[in-house]
Amino acid sequence: SLRDRWLFPRGSACRGPDRAPVRPAPGRPTPGAAPHAVPEPAHPPSATAEPQCTRLNRPSVHTIYPPAAEGYFLLVHRSAPSGSTLLPLQAGGALLSVATTAVLLAAARRRRDPRLATARAALWAWCPAVPVEAVNNAHVDALGVLLTVAGLVAVPRRRTLGGALLGAATAAKLLPAVTLPGALSGVLATAAAKPVAEFKKPARRPAS
Repeated sequence: SLRDRWLFPRGSACRGPDRAPVRPAPGRPTPGAAPHAVPEPAHPPSATAEPQCTRLNRPSVHTIYPPAAEGYFLLVHRSAPSGSTLLPLQAGGALLSVATTAVLLAAARRRRDPRLATARAALWAWCPAVPVEAVNNAHVDALGVLLTVAGLVAVPRRRTLGGALLGAATAAKLLPAVTLPGALSGVLATAAAKPVAEFKKPARRPAS
């Protein structure tokens, strides 16, 4: 009952090239499926039963998405109208990509050379892989990218917020964890530079 018909079609809709069968033939278990904990029914389905299939490329493999990604999927599902298929996830990927560009442009204002930082933001905004992977393929990596960029921008000034964002990025996709050493080195460099900057401040004159 939890399977959407567009993702788990039946009958003649299973003739497409990108369909994987989910109903095994009589007497043959599904490859990779876990053994049944309960006995089989007394009347197994006949060979003429309606075929069932799925568009998933690995239907017998359990999901490896971390909790933040699962929460994002749930949010999109609850916000989308019934029967909207893949379009809400594609729209979500587009919004996440645009939001990443906005964060990069906002961070460019703090740089010593805003033009160079803006050009680097354009590399993301104009990269053809972004609309293909984040929008067309609706990969949740766009959420991890947004949280990673926001976390790296926030770390120098707000360490707690930056750390929380980087943790959320890792909880959306495990790959952003590779940015943690760089973020930590930036924090340590900022902490080491603070005493020197404070030492250079002129002393205040006592009030007369």
